[in-house]
Amino acid sequence: LKHEKFSIALNAVHYQLSLKKQKDDLVYHLYDLIDNKLTCISFDYSTTLSNIHFFGEFAMSDNYAMASVNGALISVSKNVDVSFLYRNLSPRYQSLNANVFCESYNVNNESGFYSGFVFRPRLGWQFSFYADYFKFPWLKYSVNAPSDGVEYNLSALYTINKKSELGLVFRSKTKLQNESSDENIQIKSLIPQQRNDIRFHVNLNLNEKISLSNRLEISNYKINNKLSSNGFLFYTDWKCNHIFKNLGSEFRLLFFDVSNYDSRIYAFENDLSQSFSIPNYSGDGFKYFLTFKLPVFKKLTFYGKWSSITYFNTDYIGDSLNKIEGNKKSECKLQLFY
Repeated sequence: LKHEKFSIALNAVHYQLSLKKQKDDLVYHLYDLIDNKLTCISFDYSTTLSNIHFFGEFAMSDNYAMASVNGALISVSKNVDVSFLYRNLSPRYQSLNANVFCESYNVNNESGFYSGFVFRPRLGWQFSFYADYFKFPWLKYSVNAPSDGVEYNLSALYTINKKSELGLVFRSKTKLQNESSDENIQIKSLIPQQRNDIRFHVNLNLNEKISLSNRLEISNYKINNKLSSNGFLFYTDWKCNHIFKNLGSEFRLLFFDVSNYDSRIYAFENDLSQSFSIPNYSGDGFKYFLTFKLPVFKKLTFYGKWSSITYFNTDYIGDSLNKIEGNKKSECKLQLFY
């Protein structure tokens, strides 16, 4: 039901699987779905009162477990926006293909409160801050007790024009994990793990045909307040449009030096049509890729991508069936899109 100032909806979904899902005996999997059928119902709403927009959803699975998320977006003034969101997801709530704002991968076993603040003091400048506090009332992978955590993000953005900007971001997240990874120890104390990231990026539109993007990111990972690993990543990205008729292309050169997987750094990269890639980088080395888009006819377009990554100080990449002898991995993709 939709109105000018509000909307409400009642939703229901039923799943019937050909086989029952299997579950192991690990304690943190206690509430996982084990049946071959599942029914979920939910009620969602949104409404605007003056300068405040309210929204939310209440859901229940067929084991009568509840999950809810409620929030508000407030326009305090022309230059200031504030947002709040509270979620409460029961450990017993079960769902398939659900999507919600939360810290966990699964939509259950979490409660949390998020608050955000955006300030635009003058034309072109924007400062934002958010804090997210979350709790896990039941056990998780590598966390053998109820736990909690907090995440902070502070960013500054300067917009030069519609396609050019400078940005600086600092993010810090602290969670708890088991002190020991020894599976023979059943009762494990929890210790804090903290990850800090600083990112600086520059996006410049040089002219109508060429744009440039540079990004520098530094990360560090601490266990029990002691530095465990750190990482560094830098790339330069050149995009060219209509250089030769309708040909468009992108070239990126990326360098990374990351101690281990704990301090890994993610970097989004363009891929073929209808797809994208967000690889993570650990170890040290460099990567480059080149993409192109060439309209052949009015409805026919040819796409291609060539990428190559080289690792230093290693004789192989990957393991098991994915193991590659040597320190270089290359990939070629071609696509004809109609």
